Amino acid sequence: MTGSGGTALKLGTRAYPEGSPKATTVNGRTRQPKKIRYTVAEWTVVVERARVTGRPPARYVREISIGAAPRARHGREYDEIIYELGRIGTTLTRLSSAVKETGLAATEASLQATLAEVLTAVRRIG
Repeated sequence: MTGSGGTALKLGTRAYPEGSPKATTVNGRTRQPKKIRYTVAEWTVVVERARVTGRPPARYVREISIGAAPRARHGREYDEIIYELGRIGTTLTRLSSAVKETGLAATEASLQATLAEVLTAVRRIG
């Protein structure tokens, strides 16, 4: 089955030809709007799940529909903690590099172990 302009259509879907006013191109990617109908209760669930992951509902639906599994976003109260742990990790990495140049292998190993603990803490929080 073909649509206007020779565009192939699948049954049950509607494809918009390139350059159609319905299709939009953002960052070199063409997007085509699609209609999905939800009950009020279903949409409420979608909106809540999107909120938990920190995404707009449309993005959440798009990601879920292609098989992505958005993770719940940590609360804003953890943002400052994660930022500071990131700074500590960066400092540990720099210290480890400086110690490596001096040949102190035991100290470097200790710094790398501490860095691994910091990364584990960040993963547990975020």
